Amino acid sequence: MKSYTPRGVFLTTAALLAFVLLPATLLAHGTGHRILEDRTAVTVAFFYADGEPMRYAEVLIFSPDNPKIEYQNGRTDLHGQFAFHPDKAGTWRITADDGMGHLAQASVDVPPSGAAAPAAADQTDPQGAAAQDGPAPSRLAGMAAGLSILLNLVLFALWWKGRRSR
Repeated sequence: MKSYTPRGVFLTTAALLAFVLLPATLLAHGTGHRILEDRTAVTVAFFYADGEPMRYAEVLIFSPDNPKIEYQNGRTDLHGQFAFHPDKAGTWRITADDGMGHLAQASVDVPPSGAAAPAAADQTDPQGAAAQDGPAPSRLAGMAAGLSILLNLVLFALWWKGRRSR
């Protein structure tokens, strides 16, 4: 069996005491937060044609100065909404991509500081359909259109097969 030297016991005890007695906050960054209630945020709501919100879609914000590199990115919330704080006046471009082939784009004109609140370039009605496009089709109408397309494809294939077998 190995014998312990007084120096080894002292160093081991000192190391263990240092790990136990040193607070963990010395090894980490401090954090904090502020609630900014007096700032004007721009909030954009993204939705599908049937009015359902684009939940958790990836959002890219492009400033008026740089249309190629995003100023900010993130995701919409449960209600399809995303908020940001523009740092200058101009037309800001916003895109939302749900990752399933749906891409929505919006433009927001931010006036110079001290002017009125920002106005959205694409106005929408409360039902979720674009004001200039008219009412959104119902979900039942979309399902009927999809079934019609499938049925027409099957009937065309059967007709084509019967035509070739003559």
